[in-house]
Amino acid sequence: MAEHEASVTPTGSVLARTSATDVVPGSNLRQSAAGGCLVYVLPGLNLGRIGLAGGSRPATVEMLARHGEIVDLWMGGGRPIDLLWLGEDPTAMSPADPRLAGMTAHLAPGGRVVGEVRRFGSGRAVSRLGDDLVGAGLVIEHLVWMRPGSGPARTIVPAADEAAIRFLMDRGLAAPLAASPSGNRFSLRIGFVARRQSDAPNPIRLAEGAAPSVDRGPAPRWLLEAMAEGGLDIGDHRWAFSAPGEYASQKVIWYLFAPDAAVPDLVLKMTRDSAFNNRLENEVAMLRRLEEVDLGPNVQVPRASTLGSSAGLAIAVESSVEGEPFAAQASLEPDDPALAIAVDALTRLGAATKAPASATALRDALTVNLDRCNRLYELTSRERAFLTTRIERVVDLDCPTVLMHGDPGTWNLLLTPDSRLGILDWEAAEPDGLPLWDLFHLLRSYATLASSNWLPQGSLRLARRQLVDGSTLTVTFAAAVAAYREALGLRAEIVEPLYHLGWVHRAVKEASRLTPDRLSRGHYVRLLRSGMSEGATGGLDLLVGGGERRAG
Repeated sequence: MAEHEASVTPTGSVLARTSATDVVPGSNLRQSAAGGCLVYVLPGLNLGRIGLAGGSRPATVEMLARHGEIVDLWMGGGRPIDLLWLGEDPTAMSPADPRLAGMTAHLAPGGRVVGEVRRFGSGRAVSRLGDDLVGAGLVIEHLVWMRPGSGPARTIVPAADEAAIRFLMDRGLAAPLAASPSGNRFSLRIGFVARRQSDAPNPIRLAEGAAPSVDRGPAPRWLLEAMAEGGLDIGDHRWAFSAPGEYASQKVIWYLFAPDAAVPDLVLKMTRDSAFNNRLENEVAMLRRLEEVDLGPNVQVPRASTLGSSAGLAIAVESSVEGEPFAAQASLEPDDPALAIAVDALTRLGAATKAPASATALRDALTVNLDRCNRLYELTSRERAFLTTRIERVVDLDCPTVLMHGDPGTWNLLLTPDSRLGILDWEAAEPDGLPLWDLFHLLRSYATLASSNWLPQGSLRLARRQLVDGSTLTVTFAAAVAAYREALGLRAEIVEPLYHLGWVHRAVKEASRLTPDRLSRGHYVRLLRSGMSEGATGGLDLLVGGGERRAG
């Protein structure tokens, strides 16, 4: 690996980004994100006055309130509304509801109605939607398919853009195509944007029983304008939209396709909440830094072209990376070539960005991390002493820093048929992270993935089996750790303390996703404690290189 050793200038810091980030339990809880809300396909994100007609999840209402003023609907008088929100499955107001006509009478000129219809799967059903809206004085302006068939929408794609749907399927983001008697091959639910008939010069008009026409229109106007400010013209691009996950910190993603392309050439990532803008800013900075790092011909990372914003939300524009989800390509065997490729990529990253660190900066950063972990999880005196000893050992062994991805789980990896690895989502990257931490995180996620075939009781138990107790996979993992250590010229004794301190780091980061009463049930603090236990840990002894684990 000597040819990849670094031209990266030492920063003089250690885990500076981590040390500067506040950790507040419960600040990034699951189900706090509104998902792939149809607001994103509107022409603008400044929504004005919003009337809520149907039921919506609290996270969706909170999101709407960030972009406009939510008002009570009325049946007479008052100022006009700019957006009528019909709600979300399963409590959305039906387009056939007779009350809709009275509500739309209060739309301001140019106002819009946004809604959805559950699990419609034929052109005839879409035509009925059009008829229902006409009955309320509305016409369809924009028609999209959404996934899943119920619950928060996570994927949105213009109606009948089959190439975009197929791409999303390959990435694991869309439901399978399903044939129907009418010939419509989508079995998803419908989302729509409608306007009053007098306000819509080019509505979508559907004949009785007809399937929707192909909509290959450009991305929403607000997105075009935001990109134009950064010097990027995306007016001829088709689009598909994904809002994976349920955390407010997760980004919404636009995939942009050239007019006749089957795969996108650009990916736009946008924050759901401006509180997380700094994560995208960090990702762009790290991707630009990686342009100077040689990771070998078989590793792909996005190239960041610009960083913009709209309605106070950061937007990162990146090149698209080829490949299908790593999990779909992995054999889940001890000699899995997919795992070997991922291990090699992280090893190359560490070797190419290795830089010296001062003992003071190293001790201070690790001590700050341990102090936070102690406050959050109320470590015992024995646990604190155990980990303090590990900090001193890392300092004494002259641990370097590396550019650390920060979240290289299998979910952030793509793999092509010709064995090229794509590494996505660099927003948690640290320019001055610690070696081996990325590798341990990859192995933990792979352990969970591989074990789920025969031991589905929970990811923590699965990780403990492969990392702590020991299995056939542990031998492969130990070889990966040894290869990484040798490539970076690390002493064998440093592996064991870095293993434990890596889970301290992950436990601190996980705290924002846990309510205060659930902190003790955190995945990473329990994994940390399992490695410090007095029980059998033959797998961990093998992983870290032998009998040094218990040394004080």
